[in-house]
Amino acid sequence: MKTAAIVGAGVIGRGWAVAFMAHGWRAVLYDKKECAAEEAVQDAAGAWTRLDKAGMCSAVSGSVGAATSLEDCVRGAEVVIEAVPERLDKKR
Repeated sequence: MKTAAIVGAGVIGRGWAVAFMAHGWRAVLYDKKECAAEEAVQDAAGAWTRLDKAGMCSAVSGSVGAATSLEDCVRGAEVVIEAVPERLDKKR
């Protein structure tokens, strides 16, 4: 299963996670804010369930998980998505 690392677990990061899951990828979320990635995992899993029931996902289901460090998030990823707020201090 291909892996997408998503740095930033806000609305945009969660949306990316669901999009990758819908195409059979494993999405790994990381956020500097404590508990944000875990909350995003629960939210993305719920969105996945709703989309799957509506028939809007591929036959192959992906997965979503949270990483506790940036290094763990990107390790082994084929794609890295940066989804942090549009602020230079955050992007650094």
